[in-house]
Amino acid sequence: TTITYTNSNGCQITATVTVNPLPSVIVPATLFECSNGSSPTAEFDLTINEGTVTNGVSGLVVTYYNTLLAAQNGAPSIGSPSTYIGTDNEVVYIRVENIVTGCYATTTQLLRVTQGPLAITPLPLHYCDPNNDGFGVFDLDSTINEIAGGILPPGVSVTFHETPTDALLGANPQPSPYDNINVNTQTIYVRVYYTLTGCANYVNLQLIVDPTPIATEPDDY
Repeated sequence: TTITYTNSNGCQITATVTVNPLPSVIVPATLFECSNGSSPTAEFDLTINEGTVTNGVSGLVVTYYNTLLAAQNGAPSIGSPSTYIGTDNEVVYIRVENIVTGCYATTTQLLRVTQGPLAITPLPLHYCDPNNDGFGVFDLDSTINEIAGGILPPGVSVTFHETPTDALLGANPQPSPYDNINVNTQTIYVRVYYTLTGCANYVNLQLIVDPTPIATEPDDY
């Protein structure tokens, strides 16, 4: 837009004014996560909806804030949005800014926390290997109470899996006792599932095969 201004002396001044549009933003779907135990908090990846918020438009910077005022000012932002500890019914404010024009728009992200089972990473299981071949037998079930933080509550199940994908899907649970398939050390992926809420939490269990020292008979003295 061109504006012409005439002052009291009859001189004309012409200026060009450019009006840049605000970024178009979309309100993202509510994020749901499971708590670890009865806490009303859970870890969220706030960045998971960035493609939705920007509608796939490039050249936009997305940042996250705890208040609308902070989002409008551009500070202070949430430092680690991919591992954000959020509370049930919390609203996070999202700022979408065009890096060329500096124009920005804001929207909100609602967080919901569903109660999940308590899941504590257990101490490693050790096996003394009599023939030093790197393989042994492990009592996986012996770690259940440690993982559950005590006696396993009603409606909570603990299963052991050889891959993270199996643990996520609850597929191919491994029996106990269990023979390790990776020599010397192996990671077992533990799924703790709460049937009442449909929530699951995950921890790792390390299996360690310890070599047995070989004793040799000394010469007669």
